[in-house]
Parts: sequence; structure tokens; C-alpha cells
Amino acid sequence: MAKWNKKLGLAFISLGLLTMTPNFANADCSYDPCCDPCSFGGFEIGADFLYWKPCVDNLDYAVVKYADGGDTELSTSKWGYKCVCLDWEPGFRIRLGKDDVWCNWRLDASYTWLDINTSSSCKAPTGDDAYVSSPMFHPIQGNGYDGAPTFDELTYVKGTYDTTYQTWDVLLSYDISCNRCHTFQPFFGVEGLILDQDIKVHAYVDPDDTTLDTISLAWNSDFFGVGLKIGTNYQFQMFDCLKFYGGASGVITVGDRDGRGRGYVTDGSGNVHEGIFSDSDCCQFVPGYHLAVGLLYETDMCGCDFAVRVGWEFVQWHNVSNPRAFSGDKTIAQKQSEDGSDAKAYFSSSSDYTTFGLHGLTVGLDFSF
Repeated sequence: MAKWNKKLGLAFISLGLLTMTPNFANADCSYDPCCDPCSFGGFEIGADFLYWKPCVDNLDYAVVKYADGGDTELSTSKWGYKCVCLDWEPGFRIRLGKDDVWCNWRLDASYTWLDINTSSSCKAPTGDDAYVSSPMFHPIQGNGYDGAPTFDELTYVKGTYDTTYQTWDVLLSYDISCNRCHTFQPFFGVEGLILDQDIKVHAYVDPDDTTLDTISLAWNSDFFGVGLKIGTNYQFQMFDCLKFYGGASGVITVGDRDGRGRGYVTDGSGNVHEGIFSDSDCCQFVPGYHLAVGLLYETDMCGCDFAVRVGWEFVQWHNVSNPRAFSGDKTIAQKQSEDGSDAKAYFSSSSDYTTFGLHGLTVGLDFSF
């Protein structure tokens, strides 16, 4: 009897291992119900409402000079930088899943959309030699040619950040249940990133008359990349209908960078003096990662299973393009310089890459049939 118990125990262990992994050895799907290509059940559709806050580095649109140091400016002068602080923004995600597309493997696809539009402004403080400018301006814009304003004549600066964030992915996953309480779902596939950034800075001598005497910058970058994504989801059965869920994934996308800046000055006569700065259209890697935690409530109604999820997510992308900043001053930036020092004005003094992050609330609803 003990021998039969050992054999039964080995049989159950073997059966359990077979249910945890797909049967790759059996190429004839007609003999295995789990590989039946004519099984069209197990569809799942879902939608998420997103309320996320973007966090982006290097968005200093203005610098304010508060005090004049006289002959030794650096000893007593004070400057302050102003950043476009991005607001919480609504967005959405739609999802489609199919169980058992082949031998217990699951197929999922999703699309995420979020539009970011925030502006900020500041005025020059009262006091001697107090003014505002922008670190994004090229030094040659402050020359004051043809009656145009110089940097130290500006009294009002406004910065705008307008970006559309989109991602999509197609993933294959497989459920691994350690017991009735713990379920892991490793996955792999492809993800695409579409990031359309627009940054604008406008500075005026008179904020009440914004038609003349302006110094401005308009910068745009359109990135589209696709890459390999890998990660895992996890669920813990807390109660009969309530689960804790978590997820982590990483992706490396590759695409072509496409950045273009337009700096221009409008003088007192309405003439526009323009300078265009374009980045090379070269290959660019943009890696990212995604973390999610939350609670999932599952139930059924009228023969249809549905689930409600509430969670928090973190998304971060590295190596994202951003506007260049330039070194120099209006003296060495003169076009007609006798000693040729104007070349210094075109030295970029900061990295043209930044970090783009998002985090916030996710509320979703899933239907299975």
C-alpha cells in the first residue's frame, strides 16, 4: 500500500508540473484540448481611467535677477530659476486579452494616451537692475539689433509645455500558480512609445503689449520607438473576491530623434529675426520601466465576470530629448566679431537629453466572457 501511495504521489506531482508549463513537445494540437485553435472563448476587455502627474527634468523656462551687485555683481547679486511645474492630468488606457491562444498562453494588447498642457509665467521684481530672462534663449537673441530688446530689458516671461504621451504593447504571458493564493504571470512582447513634445518660451518688455519687442523660443520633438518588453504580474488572493496585484516591467525602445528649435526676436518695427537649431536625425535608445500596485475586486453578474481595480502606477523613461541651452553673452554672440569669438556662442552648455516620468492613480473595469 505504501508503494502505491508513492506512485500516486509521483503521478500527482508530474501532473502538476505539466499544468504549469505548455506542452511544447506535442505539435499536433488536435489531440490536446488546451491547444485547440478553434476555441474562441476567454476574451477580456478593459478600460482604465488615469489621473497621473508628469515629472520632467530640465524645464527651467525663466531666470529672475533680484538684485544688482554694482561693480562686483557676483558678490551681491541674486538669481532665481523658475520651472514649469506640471499639473495632474487625466488620461485613459484600453486593454484586450485572450486566454489560451496556444497551450495556456495568453495574449494581451493595450493602448495608453495622456495629454499634458501646462504653462507658467513670472514678472521682474521691483528694484534697480532687476529683470527676467530665459536660460533657453540663445545669446545672440539678446543683441538688441534693429531696436529689438536686450535680455536686461525684459520684464515678463511665459513658458508653456505641451506634450502628448502614447504607448501601445502586445504581450504573451503564462500563469504560474504556486498555490490558490499566489499567482505569477511572466510576460514578454513588444512596446511602442510615441512622445510629441512642444516647449515654448515668450519674453516681453511690456506684458500689456505682447505684439512687439519680444524674444521667443519654440522647440518641438517627435519620437517614435519600438522595443522589447519583459516583466511579470503578481496576484495574491486576500479574500474570496478581493486580490492584491502588482506588476513590474522594463523595455528598451529604439527610434529616430527629431528635435528642432526656433529662436526669434521681434523688434520695434515688427521685423522678425530668426535662428533655427535642428538635431541630427539619428538612432536613439529610450529605455523605461513600469511599476504598479493595487487592489482587484472580482465577481460575476448575469453570467459575465467583471473586475474593478484601483491602484497606483509609476512610469519613467530615460534618454528623452529636450531643448539645448547655450553658453556665452551678448558680447561674444555678435555676428560680426573682429576676433572670431562669436563661435563660442554656439557651444551647448547642457545635455540635450532628460528624464520623463509619470505617476498616479489608476481606476479600471474589466469584463470577461
